[in-house]
Amino acid sequence: ATSKAWLMHLDRLNDALKELLKSVAMTNGKPAEEEIELNSPLSLLQKIEVLKQNLVRFTHETVPLQTAKEVKDFVKASESFEASSESSSSAMLHNPKASKMMVSLKLGDPKFMNRFLMSPDRYLEDRITAPINSCGQLSEQASLFVYKVMMQPIMKSIESIPTSNVWTHVDGGADGTVSAFGAPLKYMQDISQQIWALPEQLENYALANAEYVRMCIPDLDILGDEDRNLLESTLNLSHATRHSRVLVAEDDGGDLDEEDQGEEISNRFVRYWLAAVTNGSVNSFLLHLIQIPSLSGAGSNQLATDIAGIADVVNSFFDFNDPLLLQFREAVSMDIALLEEAVTKPDMSDPSLIAVQRLVAEKRGIKIDGG
Repeated sequence: ATSKAWLMHLDRLNDALKELLKSVAMTNGKPAEEEIELNSPLSLLQKIEVLKQNLVRFTHETVPLQTAKEVKDFVKASESFEASSESSSSAMLHNPKASKMMVSLKLGDPKFMNRFLMSPDRYLEDRITAPINSCGQLSEQASLFVYKVMMQPIMKSIESIPTSNVWTHVDGGADGTVSAFGAPLKYMQDISQQIWALPEQLENYALANAEYVRMCIPDLDILGDEDRNLLESTLNLSHATRHSRVLVAEDDGGDLDEEDQGEEISNRFVRYWLAAVTNGSVNSFLLHLIQIPSLSGAGSNQLATDIAGIADVVNSFFDFNDPLLLQFREAVSMDIALLEEAVTKPDMSDPSLIAVQRLVAEKRGIKIDGG
């Protein structure tokens, strides 16, 4: 009964969280207009992690201690049930909880009864597993909600990339839309500012919630790679030639121990969330980049500058260069004659480079045999 009650409440929480995710989801390729303060989703994640921790602790510590005597009495009463109804009745009178459990199981599925009698601890643990698993799924959804909120202002800057007319201009800087001084365009400056502002926000939260930030360190395997997968599928890269995740936060080795200092935990909290957002920003930027219909020479040069801009942001926090990002920058920076030669006589040792160069060449108007 307790297990079912927990599941019911967790299902309600899951439904509520799904509605929250809808509020920050992309609609018709555009992010939601209303922005959410970062502290709110982080606080939600923290409360869910505390709930999960308490549920696990209750399952493994409190339940066995509280039910040990009742289980023992129940098993004793059950063993004497068939031998003597009188002695069994006497035992049940002295142990009403054991009696209630036995009657409940006797009237229920015999398989459950036998499973309980063979291993009471295992039976109780199995009954609690479903709520714990449900709470774990709730935790993943809450992490995704935090990530979507962090990405929301960045996505507002990225979404306009494919439809901008800046990429087809034939000269640089004539009307101010293309930078004449080799600077990133405003959308890239906005992305950079959003990412640079993130560490301070995370540090402030970690300072105010030092006791709980250990629970809120994200799992990088579930955040920020959806666009990367779609990008590489679009480029028709086989699994063997796909690059690994654009960014993996540096780890000083292993899981955090109880003895780890608060500052180390806070630093990991900040760096892992920053890694997830930087990873997602680069992936989403590249996915929108390949949707640009066509490129002029000036537009290509500007795009190379913007690519360098986001690469500089990543490098300001992490010592990492994403190979695919660098290949796009190299391809859009190439003189059109050199690009045409590169796709005519491709370097067969690097399938991803071939895919990037062919895609950029098509946008530059170069005819490709068999393309």
